Amino acid sequence: MFRGSVLILTAIILISEGAIVFQLVDSSRNYITTGEQEGLLLYNGGTVCHSHFNITAAHAICKVMGFEGALGWTSGQKWKIQPSFSVAIQSVRCPVSDWSSCTYISSGCNHAGDVFLTCSGTRSSFSLVDRRKYTVSGSQEFLLLYNGGTVCGDQFSNNSADAACRDMGYSGSKNWRVGTCWNAGTYRIALEDMNCTEGHWGSCSYTTSHNCVRGKDIFISCKSRQESESKTLDSSSEQENLEKETEDKATV
Repeated sequence: MFRGSVLILTAIILISEGAIVFQLVDSSRNYITTGEQEGLLLYNGGTVCHSHFNITAAHAICKVMGFEGALGWTSGQKWKIQPSFSVAIQSVRCPVSDWSSCTYISSGCNHAGDVFLTCSGTRSSFSLVDRRKYTVSGSQEFLLLYNGGTVCGDQFSNNSADAACRDMGYSGSKNWRVGTCWNAGTYRIALEDMNCTEGHWGSCSYTTSHNCVRGKDIFISCKSRQESESKTLDSSSEQENLEKETEDKATV
């Protein structure tokens, strides 16, 4: 019983820190980067069990991977490669199609319940990676990549940060900075002069040929849609309270 409690706590910590690594692989273990292709769903290198899984969870996970959403999902033991993976998590429950709303526990399933997922749309050219170079999702600060290379800080702005986060399926950016860490110099510089007049990708100009120097890599934290909705509700409540106080004073 105690051991199970430790495993559940570990899962909760992973969500809060944003160390979320989902991938889709085909029957030859190749990563799937385009939509409308069914793949075996992996979480941190292990499969996902279908218990409590539904289309809302499927949408949330596809969005985490940079797709527009989910076309559908199935489960079963279909491919020879499945036994080569451990079963990582089960009981994925998502109240809304945003991964920050989801919970899960470590799995006791077998491969007969492995989830196969088909996502829609084209993956964003932007991605976030942690210090281990794993593609991740979450509200903590991560290194921003564009087509696998770093983004130079020249002309980067709050609009640029919002545009990059929104292109990845977030509601916007929380914070960003220019710097070097996590051995970012091992990546090529892929994008420079990202100048955005508004907070969406369609308003941006940029160049993929650069004269940027190391030390100008972009580190960014993005805002989930759930965080934005919560902030909107808090603002509405504050406004309502203020209006009520004003009415009460007028009555007195």
